[in-house]
Amino acid sequence: MSEAIQRIAVSIIGIPLILASIWFGRLYFAGLITLIALLGLLELNKMASAKDLSPRIFISMIATIGVMWGIFTGNSHVIVGILILTGIVVLMLEMFRTTEAPLENTAITLFGIIYIGIFPGTLIGIRESALFSDYQVLGQFVILIFAGVWICDTVAYFWGTKFGKHRLFEKVSPKKSIEGAVAGFIGTVILFVGIFYSPLLPEMTLKMIIILSLVIGVFGQIGDLVESWLKRAVSIKDSSSLIPGHGGILDRFDSLMIVAPLIYLSIETHLI
Repeated sequence: MSEAIQRIAVSIIGIPLILASIWFGRLYFAGLITLIALLGLLELNKMASAKDLSPRIFISMIATIGVMWGIFTGNSHVIVGILILTGIVVLMLEMFRTTEAPLENTAITLFGIIYIGIFPGTLIGIRESALFSDYQVLGQFVILIFAGVWICDTVAYFWGTKFGKHRLFEKVSPKKSIEGAVAGFIGTVILFVGIFYSPLLPEMTLKMIIILSLVIGVFGQIGDLVESWLKRAVSIKDSSSLIPGHGGILDRFDSLMIVAPLIYLSIETHLI
């Protein structure tokens, strides 16, 4: 089966599943994001092992479940407490290990909880926020975030593949081009402007459209570069082969890792 057919088959199954979980929200969406994070942690552990490092994967997974619950219930004290306790426990356990990389193991364990736990976990916070009074409108808003990221990635990829001549950040990702990045940003802006002038989400304001366009069109692509940089650091092409035709969880959701917390902060600080 060709990679293109694999990608299409996965999309036919995966996209409706994601959209349904977003629409119903609550534990359905929180459960999906938690599962994605746990699978992402396994990929991070595999990446670390390529450098002979051994983060505390079981502890990071338990901590991530706790973090997700803290975000879902809106209890920031739970999140802070988990990070503090995890740091202390991991430091204590590292003293009894025979490995010679206690700092690296501790750092990667905490990094995984933040980057793969808290960052995408903010999607749950967005879905359960009070941005709109209607819970289903919030669902549409989250779907729009996913759609924006997908549009940006897709346009950047195809335009960059056909017309890309100037490398965007060759040290990190030699295939990404400035032309592709600009096209991805423009595609994102077109999507959100179209939404603004359509009846699909009448509650959306121009300010929301501008902020979403900037965050997704710019920082979504930075999220992609960050994940490419992490893979390059351990000399691998994909974070895993979990999703046929797409690579791993981190490959598929890398843009959202940066986009989600920025949008969440924008909501919490009443910027949007």
